Amino acid sequence: MIIRELHLVAFGKFHDKILVFQDGINWIHGRNESGKSTIHKFIEGMFFGFFKDSPTRKVYSEDYDKYMPLRGRDYFGVMMVEKDGRLLRLERNFLKGKDAFHIYDQTTGEDLSHGYPYDSGLRLPVFFEPKTMNRNVFRNTISMGQLKVRTDEELAGELKERIFQFSHTGSSVSLTGALDALKKKREEIGSKTRKSSSLGQQVQRLDELEALWKIARQNRDRLLIWAEEKRKLQEEAHRLEQEEGQLEHRLENMEVKKVHEKYKAYEKLLKERTQWETYLQEQPLPFLSEETYSKALMLHQDRLRLEEEEKLAEKAMAQIQEKLDRDELATEMELDRQRFVVWTKEKARLNRERETLPPKRRKGALALPILAALIALTFGAVGIVYDNFYLLAAAGLFAVAVVYGIRNAMGKRGNQKEGEEEERLRQYGEKMQGMMEGFLKKYEVEDEEALTALWERELMHPQNLRNRMEYIQENREERQRRLDAKIQEFDGLLQQWEIQDMEQLLQLYQRQKRQRRAGDRIRELDGTMDALMTDEEFQRLHLFFTGKAPLGVTREDGEALKMELQQVGGRRSAILEKIHRLEGEMLSLEREGTDLADLEEEMAWVDQKIEEGQRRLKALSIAEEKIEEASKTLHREVAPKLHEYMEAHMKTITGIHRELKVDQGSHLRVEDAETSAMMDADHLSMGAADQLYLAFRLSIIQTLGLDAFPLILDEAFMQFDDERLERAMSLVCGTGSNRQILLFTSQLREKNQLDRLEMTYHPVLL
Repeated sequence: MIIRELHLVAFGKFHDKILVFQDGINWIHGRNESGKSTIHKFIEGMFFGFFKDSPTRKVYSEDYDKYMPLRGRDYFGVMMVEKDGRLLRLERNFLKGKDAFHIYDQTTGEDLSHGYPYDSGLRLPVFFEPKTMNRNVFRNTISMGQLKVRTDEELAGELKERIFQFSHTGSSVSLTGALDALKKKREEIGSKTRKSSSLGQQVQRLDELEALWKIARQNRDRLLIWAEEKRKLQEEAHRLEQEEGQLEHRLENMEVKKVHEKYKAYEKLLKERTQWETYLQEQPLPFLSEETYSKALMLHQDRLRLEEEEKLAEKAMAQIQEKLDRDELATEMELDRQRFVVWTKEKARLNRERETLPPKRRKGALALPILAALIALTFGAVGIVYDNFYLLAAAGLFAVAVVYGIRNAMGKRGNQKEGEEEERLRQYGEKMQGMMEGFLKKYEVEDEEALTALWERELMHPQNLRNRMEYIQENREERQRRLDAKIQEFDGLLQQWEIQDMEQLLQLYQRQKRQRRAGDRIRELDGTMDALMTDEEFQRLHLFFTGKAPLGVTREDGEALKMELQQVGGRRSAILEKIHRLEGEMLSLEREGTDLADLEEEMAWVDQKIEEGQRRLKALSIAEEKIEEASKTLHREVAPKLHEYMEAHMKTITGIHRELKVDQGSHLRVEDAETSAMMDADHLSMGAADQLYLAFRLSIIQTLGLDAFPLILDEAFMQFDDERLERAMSLVCGTGSNRQILLFTSQLREKNQLDRLEMTYHPVLL
């Protein structure tokens, strides 16, 4: 990748500033405060913007305010980048609220932004593949600022991540992402002691439920005691009510007129009761309970429903089989898809040929006829085999292109003008475009992407139908088993009652309902008759009113009966008042309390959640251990190559071979020349430490395969003496012809070293 041009439209102190770079070494010179670091930061901002690392939302970094233009309302820049042989135009609006990032093909003007990765947190496209290059990797490898040759602490995680991805080439596995996800899940679960966490809240909720359960248990025991007391009071009140009724009857019987009215009413009720008893005796039926009839009715309905489902399943399988038998449409669709792929490649080749310069196009004049001939033969052969008119027609079009191309190459290649050649390519391209539009119209879609998705979906349809048929068949077998069981159980019920079908069972049930109503009426009559008088009293009155015997009523004291009746009523009223008071207390306690069964159910659920959270925490810990173990294994595999690169670079810079070590945290240790002991890089002098970290950066670049990216050095050698500078320049710029280097400096030392080393460079003066 090569940075061709920077256009600082409005950035920092620059307005409409344009810088042009070339391949290889670019020596960018300017005095202090001339804006070298601003240009360096502009490059970083164009690639990544000024945002903090946040996966879910857009957070601006301190650099956003630092490089806000001092005047004007714009905050904008443009960068020209050559990547994979294609000149790209990057445009970024840094302004908050209007921030945008677009990537264009500078040659065609096509907006390519949709083809690049998309950051959902920033809601913007990303120029680099995140697993290849991000802001942290950029700052710690190819970008070196003033007094920032040393790497920061974030490099350890990024290096571990890149090494993990490097060992899983082609995979989207993310070590950091996996560890962050596990950590996030563990934090979401939390612990028993952290009340703000999910697990802590569950434990706290369980404690609350246990306290509520104890209170509810006490309330339930109290309610049981009160319920027993209420039952005894109700029994006593009922006994007093009966006693009160008997006293009232005795008072009423003291008057003959009232006695005769009661006698006649009793006699009428007795007659009706006798009629109902006669009806029951004349139509005896076996007993059929409500539950038995409901069960039989449900079995009958289930049987009808299962039989209907079986008919629908059989019909669905027939329809699916009919669709599977019609495979001609899938065959034609597959042939169309093959033609579409070939024509898409031909269309792309025509576009490339249009962009080729005239001399190169004439030199390869026979390439088009040869390719067209191969396509014509392929379409012709497939069209003959499948007897497909579209393929034969396409073969004919490509045959015409072959004749025209050969004629152009053999006779008129030298005489045709560039405009005629362009016209020929245009017409041929229009034919290809017409074929493409024919496909879109045939399948009623708007673009090629929708057409490809339609083919993928429809060509998978037969397999989906077969899977659906297997699923329906499995359900039919299960349904038949259930249907047989329902039929067997239903037939058993019919045999038990010695009937033939559901209609007879319904008739039996209806007759029994009438008998039950008769029995209910008899019990109702018995209650009414008992309220009037006893059977013995009726027999005595019957003999009296028919003239067969005297009334025989013992004379009683009416006043004494009334007093006794008043006393019984008073005791009954007192008991009823006590019952009402007790019911109020019970109702109040029930409203204040919580249902014990609900509490126990929720406690079991919360306890299950706690156990589940503990199991998940244990599983997450095991997963983290396994991932860390895998990371250590990868570090052991990659570290030797990294050490090899570093030792070679340090020998080039210092002229001395010294053993170097890098641990998993990216901490550097170097061999002491006097004691041969390993010591931390921080114990070295400033210049020696910068040399070591420079070698470390270059080694990481080689290890991670970042050699194709430009190397940006902003006053990176300020602390190097002349000898160290010469060795560092020789190491860094020695491969300047293979990669682009942007060397920012306020001094002439770097230029003099380049001249002394006889290296070619492009000067850019600020």
